[in-house]
Amino acid sequence: EQLPSSNDATQSGIVNPGGPIVVQVPALTGNDPEDGALGTGNTIQITTLPANGTLYYNAIAVTAGQIIPGYDPTLLTLDPGFDSGGTVTFTYAFVDAGSFADPTPALVTMNFIAPPVANDDTGPALTEDGANGTVNVITNDTDADGNPTAPVNGGGQFTVDLDPGTAGIQTTFT
Repeated sequence: EQLPSSNDATQSGIVNPGGPIVVQVPALTGNDPEDGALGTGNTIQITTLPANGTLYYNAIAVTAGQIIPGYDPTLLTLDPGFDSGGTVTFTYAFVDAGSFADPTPALVTMNFIAPPVANDDTGPALTEDGANGTVNVITNDTDADGNPTAPVNGGGQFTVDLDPGTAGIQTTFT
């Protein structure tokens, strides 16, 4: 009997959804000399849990050492446990058809970035059929990975008619 091997998996640039929202874990893969390619439908064992997040399988929290038969990658999710940027890791091992586990578990690394923060904007008073005005809508916003997205004209500015059916000054826009 030859032992299976489990492959490390890394996923980077994941925008942290914040709160109790979970994200998909990258698909786990491996190989076994007798069983061939390992992945969907095979058995995995979660050998260590994330120190700073909660791992779920089919919406139920996973425990260290838990064996998951018939692994379905769409059911393995993670709540990173923080709302900013950071890294979450855990380890797993494939278990082959002979019930032998990979003795050197693989490392799963998930690198999160903080979500962008959009702040309220203010600008000059605009009047119906009056002079055009501009409000830079990204000047006071933040983006942890340094690439705030400007509106489609590329200048970070655009023109808004708050309510063409209403005359006069409109002071808010949601």
